[in-house]
Amino acid sequence: MNKLTLQQIAEKLDANYWEAGNKKRVYLRKGYNTKKMTTKTYIYEKEDGTFGISVYIDCPSQDYNWIKSQKEKIEKEVEQELGLLVQEEVFVIKSNDNYIDCIGDEDTLEEAEKFINEKFANEFIKEYDLENVEILKVNNQILEVA
Repeated sequence: MNKLTLQQIAEKLDANYWEAGNKKRVYLRKGYNTKKMTTKTYIYEKEDGTFGISVYIDCPSQDYNWIKSQKEKIEKEVEQELGLLVQEEVFVIKSNDNYIDCIGDEDTLEEAEKFINEKFANEFIKEYDLENVEILKVNNQILEVA
């Protein structure tokens, strides 16, 4: 597959593409935006051609550790979404003859929850307390989905 552009990523993630001068970004609707809290999240292309994720949270009423945890949570979510768009292979969790979907139930491969790495798959297994499952690497079938 050809490398995705930021414009294509914006389209696939239903996000806003922004360009000014040599800066190009895809702004995502992630995190909280209220009277007391502002979150700005965007994807940008690094000089080496890989994509970076920036998350800025402004919330004077919350302490540093809470803001840091929210930032890490958003970064992980965006990393997962972006990875599913650009990676040729992803990981799925299999139980018996079925695959595990986004809520921990058994489903088909097409409906299975896909992960960009084994670490994220293992975290999902722990979160849903799944037993007798295996992690498999498969071709990423959602690359062609608009």
